[in-house]
Amino acid sequence: MDSHRLYLLVNPCGPRPWKWNYAYDGKQKTMAFESYPVVSLADARTKRDENRAILLEGKDRAIQKKLRIEENLNSPQYARTCRT
Repeated sequence: MDSHRLYLLVNPCGPRPWKWNYAYDGKQKTMAFESYPVVSLADARTKRDENRAILLEGKDRAIQKKLRIEENLNSPQYARTCRT
């Protein structure tokens, strides 16, 4: 495990995603980044640091992403594409 709880999940026969454990709103969470070797250790640390900075602003990128997906699913444009 790297500093600030970044680690590489090693699967013998599959992808090796970078994972980062963090706490938000009193809950333990895990964020996954792209897999090694597509993303190097240096790149994974950069992504972790970017997300840490967002957390320090009081925001959780995972929650923001979920809200954007829900907004898109509830949009009139999505409803039109589902009817056809």
